[in-house]
Amino acid sequence: MRDCALLLFAFASGGLRRSEVAAADLSDLREVGERAFVYHLGYSNSQQAGPSATSAPDNPLLAPAVDALAAWLAATQRSEGPIFRRLWRHRVGDGLSPASAAAVVQRRAAIAGLEGDFGGQSLCSGFVTEGARQGIALPALMAMTEHRAVSSVIGYFQAGGVTANPTARLLDDDILNGLPDRSTA
Repeated sequence: MRDCALLLFAFASGGLRRSEVAAADLSDLREVGERAFVYHLGYSNSQQAGPSATSAPDNPLLAPAVDALAAWLAATQRSEGPIFRRLWRHRVGDGLSPASAAAVVQRRAAIAGLEGDFGGQSLCSGFVTEGARQGIALPALMAMTEHRAVSSVIGYFQAGGVTANPTARLLDDDILNGLPDRSTA
């Protein structure tokens, strides 16, 4: 339950890094509607001095991330302190460390049978990559990830195999069907 909430929370919040997940605190989380939270990211790797006039530290969380997070919070029966905590059998402990948050990502990727090197930056990379694949505009992605430099956010994009690149489909069958018959030329 914790791992599911952690993964969905971190991804939905703009691909938070392990240190940001470990620092996530209940005091920064507020409910804003049915199945909708806002998480205030007061400190991030890309805003190390804290929020600035140009940053947007309030990250929306919508279903299904809210559902997973609400279930985890109900199970912990905590109303303050770290959102994500250590678990010992039937006891909920202190907050996770950044290394423990990365270990959750690595362990769950292995369980899912994913190949590759997963860790602290994987959720940010996955967020940027999936957003780009879905055609989300770069400024919108950057607003969620808090990156100020295009080159930084582009560095997180994982193109995958050459045939997975959406530009490979610029010439689709619909375009080719409109061309004259090539067999008679």
